[in-house]
Amino acid sequence: MSNGKKQARATEQAAARTTKPAVLLVGADKGGVGKTTITRTILDYLAAKNVLVRAFDTEHPRGTLKRFHPNVTEVVDIMSAPDQMRIIDTLATSEVKLTVIDVRAGLLAGTLNALTDIGFFEAVDAGEFNFGLFHVLGPSIASLAEIADVFPYTRGRNYFLVKTSSTKRAISTGTRRFTRTTSRSSRTRSR
Repeated sequence: MSNGKKQARATEQAAARTTKPAVLLVGADKGGVGKTTITRTILDYLAAKNVLVRAFDTEHPRGTLKRFHPNVTEVVDIMSAPDQMRIIDTLATSEVKLTVIDVRAGLLAGTLNALTDIGFFEAVDAGEFNFGLFHVLGPSIASLAEIADVFPYTRGRNYFLVKTSSTKRAISTGTRRFTRTTSRSSRTRSR
C-alpha cells in the first residue's frame, strides 16, 4: 500500500473514531405502512456507500428486518431495560457510529417515551448523539392522528414524515410496471 493510501486510510479511521454516534429511528404506530421496507432501503443504501451501520429490529422475538440484514441486525425488546442498555450504552463505544432502529408496529410513541425515561433525549440535547426520526404514515387518515402523539418528542430534532401508499398497492403496481417493461424489452429484442 502506498504512503498516500496509508495516510488516507489513517485519516478515515481517525474521523470514524471522532464522529458523533447517530441513531436513526424508523417507526409508526400503525402496522403495514412500510416501516421495515424503508429501513431495508436505508440499510441497502448505506451498504452500497460502504457506511458501517448496526441495526436493531424491535419486532421481538421474530425480527423481520433480521431476515434481510442478518449480519448487522439484532432483534431486541425495546421495552426491556437490558435491551435498551444494549442499544444506548454501546453508542459511544461501538466502532460503528450509525445505529438504525426499526420500531415494531404500535410501539413508536411507547419507544419515544421509553427513550425519554432513560435519558436518551437529554443526551441528544447535550450533543452526545445525533438523532433522526422517520415517522412513516400510511394511506389512512388514522396515520395523521399519530403525529399528535409523536410531535412532543420532535422538538429541535431531525423529524421526517414519510408518506407511503399501501404496501399491497405499491407491490402490485411495481409488478405491473416490471411486467410491462420486461415484455416491451422482449418484443424489442425479437425484432
